[in-house]
Amino acid sequence: MSPEEKKNLHYTLGALGLTALVGGAMVKYDQEIYDAGKKLMGLVHRSVGSAAPHIKSTRPLTSAELLNISSSLVKVSERGLRYDGELSCFTLDSREGITFLDTQTKEIYVLTRELFCLSLHLPLPQEIKVGTLTAKIEKNDHKLDLTLLKVERCYNCLPHFNGKIASSTSVGETFLYNNHGTSATGHITHKNFGLLTGTKYDLTNVLTGEDIAAVVIEDGKPHFIGLLMGYDGGSIHSVESLRSFIKGTPLEDELL
Repeated sequence: MSPEEKKNLHYTLGALGLTALVGGAMVKYDQEIYDAGKKLMGLVHRSVGSAAPHIKSTRPLTSAELLNISSSLVKVSERGLRYDGELSCFTLDSREGITFLDTQTKEIYVLTRELFCLSLHLPLPQEIKVGTLTAKIEKNDHKLDLTLLKVERCYNCLPHFNGKIASSTSVGETFLYNNHGTSATGHITHKNFGLLTGTKYDLTNVLTGEDIAAVVIEDGKPHFIGLLMGYDGGSIHSVESLRSFIKGTPLEDELL
């Protein structure tokens, strides 16, 4: 090998060694960046979880959960009379309610929007029906526009919602509901403070004209956040209001 060839070989080996050294350093640097990134993401994840424990995971509803939500919705109708005996309220077949079970007594309760006669401050309805079954008022709140009914002589006789009320409601949260047998989602977009109606949240992506029960996934399970009526489905009361309404009723130990 000539002196010139030996010189070129030394340059080549030196260049290869430098490349290997730089490459090894870059690989080590990339690994350190990757490891640091993992640690940072872990810290961010823990920080978000601890600072905002109300943030809930979301996933599509299973077919069994969808069936449970849809089968738990019932029609509520009423007929009331004025003091003079004349008919003052008509039968309202379009009002929806969602059924719950008192596991101790096996009695069925229905949560619905405030009944029409009550909302007009008329005397109590003479007759309330859940489907074809007779019901009576367990609790009513005009401000929250909520009525809880107890179905008479009905012991586990209707499908009921399998779950509890969510612990909180937050702007930006995703909720899920049954849309003709498929899992649909919407978002809570804005918080309103009404002097007469209490705290409400505006919703998006809710089909108008549809009566739905909305849920979120909390602790891996569906939790109820409210009942949306098709003709007024753009907002929902806060879960805190709903939980307050349920307190003092036979469902308190079931749903809270």
